[in-house]
Amino acid sequence: MKEQEIINIIAKTAVGIGDDCAVIPKNKTTSLVITTDVLNEKVHFLPDHIPPQDLGYKALAVNLSDIAAMGATPKHAFLTLSLPKTSKGWVESFMKGFNEVAKEHKVQLMGGDTTRAETISIGITVVGEAKNDAIKYRDTARAGDIICTTDNLGDAATGLGFILSGLKKPEAMQLIQRHYRPCPHIAEGQWLAAQQGVHAMMDVSDGLDEDLTKLTIASGCGAQVQLKDIPMSDAMQNVTKDPFEFSVFGGENYCLLLTVGKDQFKGIAKAYQAKFKTPLHAIGEIDEDQGVRYYQDGKLTKLKGQSYQHFDD
Repeated sequence: MKEQEIINIIAKTAVGIGDDCAVIPKNKTTSLVITTDVLNEKVHFLPDHIPPQDLGYKALAVNLSDIAAMGATPKHAFLTLSLPKTSKGWVESFMKGFNEVAKEHKVQLMGGDTTRAETISIGITVVGEAKNDAIKYRDTARAGDIICTTDNLGDAATGLGFILSGLKKPEAMQLIQRHYRPCPHIAEGQWLAAQQGVHAMMDVSDGLDEDLTKLTIASGCGAQVQLKDIPMSDAMQNVTKDPFEFSVFGGENYCLLLTVGKDQFKGIAKAYQAKFKTPLHAIGEIDEDQGVRYYQDGKLTKLKGQSYQHFDD
């Protein structure tokens, strides 16, 4: 079975499934937002390649990205570690990275669990808060919306390629660090969620193609993406022959993917640039057709590639 097929079965008895976080009303003005994620050895990380301090940082950061996607503020975290025989130094280093990002975003570790296992498995739950009128979901995109991202795409996937190849050229280290240490766009998510012109939002974790497809299915719409407008770093483009393979299908970007009303886009983009000193990248438009389609020089283009699927052989 594919991952989405498994999720569809679980969703039959789950409440509120389908967004980056579950939303639990707290009072008339505020809700709790809760996310949980698992990182497994040799599936989500390679223990012989990633330093434990970076692994601790990444493990919490990817969960904070889900909180950012809802426009929320992270508050508390719970950590579960399933470990084979390991050293005191490894655990201390892992927690140093974990605490680094926790301190940066004022997240308090509240507890969790530890157990013995054959391989490393890291489970994290993060609890945040958001104003009820500012929470953003995936199913609220509208035809005519401008599709945007808050950062370059493809750096982390390109960095993983360097890790797997064993190459550690100086020009690759920036990309490898993007893979090891993703930056959750929490402040950006909070600001965007407060803008009425922002309709739908989620984070880019599985790749632009996979995540935009999820957003359009949830919203009952389709999307046109202009390949020339996809933001890509010079570092990534300089080291790969096919940058679109990494920018469209590569995962672990952990920036935000959102849709903005066409009439409000210019004003929101200008204010975003002024506040965060970086562009809000417009890459396409939501339409009433089905599916995500890519255009190059005005022509419909079929790309070869596929976003990562957890349950493919």
